[in-house]
Amino acid sequence: MTHSTAKGRRPKPRKTRPKSKAEILQAARDYKREHNVPLMAHTSLRWCRKINGRLCYYGAVDPAADDFGAGAALGCYDENQEDDRAGRVRREHRDGITVDGLCQRFLHEWKGRVATGELHERSWRAYKRACIRVVNVFGRHRQVADLRAEDFGRLRQRLAADLAPTTLSVEIARVKTLFGYAFDAELIDKPVRFGSSFRPPAKRVLRQARNGQGSRMFQPDEIHKLLKAAKRRMKPMILLAINAGLGPGDLGRMTFDHLDLEGGWLDYPRHKTGVGRRAKLWSETCEAVREYLKHRPKPNAKDLEERVFLSRTGSSLYALNGDPIGRTFRTLLKSTGLYRKQRSMYGLRRSHRTASDGARDPVACDVVMGHSDPTMGGLYRQSIEDSRLERVAQVVHDWLFGAAKAE
Repeated sequence: MTHSTAKGRRPKPRKTRPKSKAEILQAARDYKREHNVPLMAHTSLRWCRKINGRLCYYGAVDPAADDFGAGAALGCYDENQEDDRAGRVRREHRDGITVDGLCQRFLHEWKGRVATGELHERSWRAYKRACIRVVNVFGRHRQVADLRAEDFGRLRQRLAADLAPTTLSVEIARVKTLFGYAFDAELIDKPVRFGSSFRPPAKRVLRQARNGQGSRMFQPDEIHKLLKAAKRRMKPMILLAINAGLGPGDLGRMTFDHLDLEGGWLDYPRHKTGVGRRAKLWSETCEAVREYLKHRPKPNAKDLEERVFLSRTGSSLYALNGDPIGRTFRTLLKSTGLYRKQRSMYGLRRSHRTASDGARDPVACDVVMGHSDPTMGGLYRQSIEDSRLERVAQVVHDWLFGAAKAE
């Protein structure tokens, strides 16, 4: 048998391609440097570019392609860079924006309002919780344009099962704000239709729920019982709350600039609304604050040096995720036997307003409480006499301490 002497053909050497993630990234970055690609190869194996402080992605890094997918990514970049630089949703995603995408965009934009002082951090967190509820009910990938009235009816049933009627009304308003934003921001072509069932509870239901809770204010004998059992820090807080209608958040953020203990005045605009607030302080209130300041802890941070009330360790008594003052007051209520559901330190603010109505001067009462006056009179009124504010303080003082000092 004869054997062929012809030499066999040598196989053509194959071009080696990167296999591991690290090799693919390194090869893509080498290609970027060689060809001056204006994009970066991200560790998630996507081409991206940082625009206005955030990463925008334009396509996958393809190890099978000669250009590692850079050509297709550059095409996507040219089409969408205008929208990305303006902070808009890309055109191809506007009609099909998902519920999760809407919530993320809404929270991101409204976070900017917190930075500028237009929205309180606690309000933003409440909107975040509302967005989480919406995503849990509708699903992360559900398109906003596909939502129907029956979907919102299902959402309302879920909300009503977990929330009280008053809280349900507020939550429905937050959800409507979320989807109203989608249309205003041109994320959807037409407004969302919520249907007839996605409405807040009727006023009759709200009144029945409020009546079922009982009175949320404190009577004079109860306040005296609390003052007798309160410790050095809680006593001036209780007196300030009933004297000037302050809430626990006001007390936690109060600074020395708000207090004039020598003259006996409080000038403290409300954080919630920005409305000015001025109140005459009783001698008992000023004395209790002075006594506390003798034993006030040393602040553990420089930005707390001007805070009036501090914790035992010198930290802040105002927290976004909790209510340290409210928790301490609740403990005091339980120790004195005055605790019941829906009763909190805010009841002292309700007690103040109920008693101050005896002065028969609603304008002065609103100034003390920090309530805005939407009438034309409120627009033109530039100031109010201190004597009227002193009258309000005296009426509440007489209500609390008895009519013996009225004269």
